[in-house]
Amino acid sequence: MKMPAGSSPTFQAVAQQQISNREFQRYKFQYVYSLSAIIEPSQTIPFFLQIEQDADFQFEKITGRVFGPVDETGLYDAAGLTDFPQPGTAGGAPTFCGSGLTVDIVDQGAGRDLTRGFVPVENILTPGYDVGMYLPYPFKYFARRNSNIKFTFRNRDTQARQAVDISVCGFKYQMPEIEDTVESPSRVMAQNSTRV
Repeated sequence: MKMPAGSSPTFQAVAQQQISNREFQRYKFQYVYSLSAIIEPSQTIPFFLQIEQDADFQFEKITGRVFGPVDETGLYDAAGLTDFPQPGTAGGAPTFCGSGLTVDIVDQGAGRDLTRGFVPVENILTPGYDVGMYLPYPFKYFARRNSNIKFTFRNRDTQARQAVDISVCGFKYQMPEIEDTVESPSRVMAQNSTRV
């Protein structure tokens, strides 16, 4: 790279770093996928997060908010009751939900369970049922383009409809599709067994 005459080594180093960043970002950049759902009382229902066709995606962190009881549009239902009232509130009176929603996460394309069955959403989402924001939960996973990540929500609350909003933060790797460089173990074993 040609620098202006008389430019300092510091300027040259900064310019080189800028060019490096620009080239690197052509293929890897920050991205956020989101998912919103409203789950009826005592219902189990899947929602799908499809990784776009243009790039593979590296999950880094997951965050989200859960709210209830809500009406069918996701707005607070002041007359709604819940089996899981916020701690410190009187049971049997309208209040906010403090728990009740669970999730099972599966990468359908790879057939991988990303949770072991249903886990309470407040264990992996922040702020979850709270109003304060905490550090997002580290959730490392590499999903290939066109992957379908299935979030199956189960509402254990028999009275309150609950709403959930999830954001998955990570990096898109937008580069040409390449052949897998690692052969499958079963293919290698089959090849080796036929050799004399």
